[in-house]
Amino acid sequence: MDSFLSIWLPLILLIMFWQSVSQQLAKQRVMQQQLLREMTRIQEHLGMTDAASSHTLLNEQIKQLLADYQTVEAVKLVRETLGYPLLEAKQYVDAFKDTSSENR
Repeated sequence: MDSFLSIWLPLILLIMFWQSVSQQLAKQRVMQQQLLREMTRIQEHLGMTDAASSHTLLNEQIKQLLADYQTVEAVKLVRETLGYPLLEAKQYVDAFKDTSSENR
């Protein structure tokens, strides 16, 4: 019985921790998308249409690449356009995946 607990209990706790972290990351991605949409609205309101329209264009390009299952190309596009590091660009693209899967 002790060997069972010593093997399975840490594994179960690790899985529960991983699930909690994953949920928090998903919430942060959704919040990031909401902030980006609000920032775009503010830019449009202030007459910064070039920035807002280029951001909207980028988002549409990302959605199209994801629809074509070209995630790597979408990450490259974000890195080139926004100058994000690899991890942040991947998280930016993943946020689109999360929002599109929630809309299904």
